[in-house]
Amino acid sequence: MLAELAIRDLVLIAEARLELAPGLNVISGETGAGKSLLAQAIGLLMGQKAGDELVRPGAERAVVEALFEGDDGSLAVAREVPRGGRSRVRLDGLLSSAGAVEEALRRRLAFYGQLEHTRLLQLERQVDLLDGAEPATTAPLLERYTWAYARARELSRELDELRRSGRERAREIETLRYQVAEIEAAALEPGEDARLAAERERLRHAGKLLERVGGALTLLAGEAEGGALDGLRAAQRLVDEAAGLDAGLAGLAGRLAAAEAELDDAAAELRAYLDELDLDPARLEALEERWHLLRTLSRKYGEGADGVLAYLDEARARLARLEAFAEDEEGLVRAARAAQDEALAAAAALSAARRGLAPRVAARVEEELRRLAMP
Repeated sequence: MLAELAIRDLVLIAEARLELAPGLNVISGETGAGKSLLAQAIGLLMGQKAGDELVRPGAERAVVEALFEGDDGSLAVAREVPRGGRSRVRLDGLLSSAGAVEEALRRRLAFYGQLEHTRLLQLERQVDLLDGAEPATTAPLLERYTWAYARARELSRELDELRRSGRERAREIETLRYQVAEIEAAALEPGEDARLAAERERLRHAGKLLERVGGALTLLAGEAEGGALDGLRAAQRLVDEAAGLDAGLAGLAGRLAAAEAELDDAAAELRAYLDELDLDPARLEALEERWHLLRTLSRKYGEGADGVLAYLDEARARLARLEAFAEDEEGLVRAARAAQDEALAAAAALSAARRGLAPRVAARVEEELRRLAMP
């Protein structure tokens, strides 16, 4: 409900503020008392055109503010009409657009003036009121019609798309065939770019990796000078012998044995890594070429191998549809015709229900008007 209305410098009103109570509020007065200006102020909030003639003489701008209260909370709406400038509207103190204000007030304010803002004269509003009178009657039919109409429009759009000129369709088929062939020739695999980047980086630093890993293996298990593993084995044997003399050393002997096994496994993995490390410049060159190809395809079709492969699926599907144009067109024509028939049938059923409902709603409205002594 409208809880409060404030007006400043509007035509003849310097400042006025109305606080409205719940229920019916009546503002009366003789001609010229300013009732029409209050109505005009509400009209400004609803988007009525405004000009300099609405600004009180001597003032820089006219301002109308309103506070609405409801179950969904409060809403503050304001409109400023500056002299010689464009008016501005605000929702809860923030600059907004006329469309947003209209939408916000749609369910909060119905303004019936003399031949202006008469929503009852709007066909859309009349239909909404009619449907709202008995929603159990019209809602299922309206839902069916809305779905059928949307389906018919979508099928019609698809049919128009397929019926584009043969030359344009041929050009697209040629482009798609080239793209599909280019991507298929690359034989990409999902996630390949991540694996390729890792191997490429490893080969680019193969010399340093060989030096570091080889040095680590020499220190760990070197044969010429002896490595950490040999020293650990010797220490483990000595502690194991000592444990035979003092049982308290058994735990430490076990820990050294476990450490020996762990270092032995680490040395084995380092040897395997060195055996697999490829220093072949030809392999690196091949990886660089593959990486460049993947980057080129990514720029054209999608990010990374996965993006390119996703585009490939889309292109194949689109190409298949275009190449099967005749068959698709025949099927779409049948489907579109059936959807149109369904929409027409739904519209006829909804229209019949509304025609049957209209006399009942009219009788109820007439009864209310008689009670109000407004025959």
